[in-house]
Amino acid sequence: MIREAKLSDLNEIVEIENQNYSCPWSYEAFLSELNSDTTTIYVYEKDNIVVGYVVVYDLFGEADIANISVKKEYQRRKIGFELMRFVVSKYTGYTIYLEVREDNIRAINLYKKFGFFVYGRRKDYYEKGIDAFLMKLNNLGVNYA
Repeated sequence: MIREAKLSDLNEIVEIENQNYSCPWSYEAFLSELNSDTTTIYVYEKDNIVVGYVVVYDLFGEADIANISVKKEYQRRKIGFELMRFVVSKYTGYTIYLEVREDNIRAINLYKKFGFFVYGRRKDYYEKGIDAFLMKLNNLGVNYA
């Protein structure tokens, strides 16, 4: 089940974040996003456990996927796909943006399945020598199965 995050989900979200990123967002960063009027955090819950999340900035007809992650032991079970499908269906009519590490082939391929394309690059965005691809989707409401 995918739903909006609550304050009580933050510890599980931060745990997933710490598992997957070398420069993770802090509890305070997630708390700030949870309290923002322009940000929504959605969680994927399975058996009453948060196993994935996505952070979306709603910017007046544009959306930015700021962060998406799945608990390590639940990866490769289509949870990332389901989170992306949820966002794409929820933000129909929006242009959706995201940044992705240039070496994260699995994520790039996932985004391309939804019609995202690379439109630019940010040099040394993640760290020295690791660029970000800038990707976007002009979301016209295509149904992705």
